[in-house]
Parts: sequence; structure tokens; C-alpha cells
Amino acid sequence: MTFDALLKAAINDAGYSSLRTFSIDAGIARESVRAYTAGDRIPGNTKLEQMGDVLGIRETPIYTQLELALATARLQKKSGANQKYGVQATAALKTADPADDLPTHRIEALVTMFFDHGHRERTPEIEYFIRENITRILTDA
Repeated sequence: MTFDALLKAAINDAGYSSLRTFSIDAGIARESVRAYTAGDRIPGNTKLEQMGDVLGIRETPIYTQLELALATARLQKKSGANQKYGVQATAALKTADPADDLPTHRIEALVTMFFDHGHRERTPEIEYFIRENITRILTDA
């Protein structure tokens, strides 16, 4: 079963008749829960844990199945497929001259920290987007 189908089943089995009630109990935005159950988005580990706690399934085989299905969904997800950082970031990446970048150790450390702790896949487009915004913030441009 796919992650979204397993999550829908777990929510229904827990007795929730609406995603709205479940999302309130879980402390997760209703639209996020809707996207998770529709297969439009996959949650991070923290959100999965929150949902597992509310459903009361954290120490059950169902939760293990959810974790495995989530890992499978992450592996099958195309890099950057659902990430929208704009045409400008992608176009700038294609025309960017690496010699023009400001490869200071501080900016690179912040970019690395973002990916290490942000639970995001490191793609060239998002890396460029983050680096440019950090540079803009640091230079007050």
C-alpha cells in the first residue's frame, strides 16, 4: 500500500470522520493533512511522529508500515518535482557562473546547515535559491 492509502486507513481506523478533526488534534494544518492523504505531499519525520502519537499507533506494526511506505515515497519522488522555487532560480542556475558566486565559508556553512537540519533533498536549484537568499540577507541587498 502507498503512504497516502495507509495514512487514510489509519485515520479512519482511529475513528476520525473528518480530516479537519484529525488535523486539529494532531496540530497540523488541515491542508497539509489533506495533501498527505491525497498523495500530493509527503510529511517530514516530525509530522509523521505527531500523527502517529495522535492515532495511538507509534509502537505498532501499522506505524512501521507507514514509515516504510514513507521511505519508499521519498525514494520514488523525483528530485524537485513538487518544489516550486520559481523560474528565476532555475534560469539563474543555468546561466550562473560559479566564479561569480560568493563562496565564503560562512554562506556555505549556512547552506549546509539548512540541508543538514531542514530535512530537504539537496538539489542544485534549491541550493542556489538558499545561497542567493542568504547572500542577499547578509549583504542587505
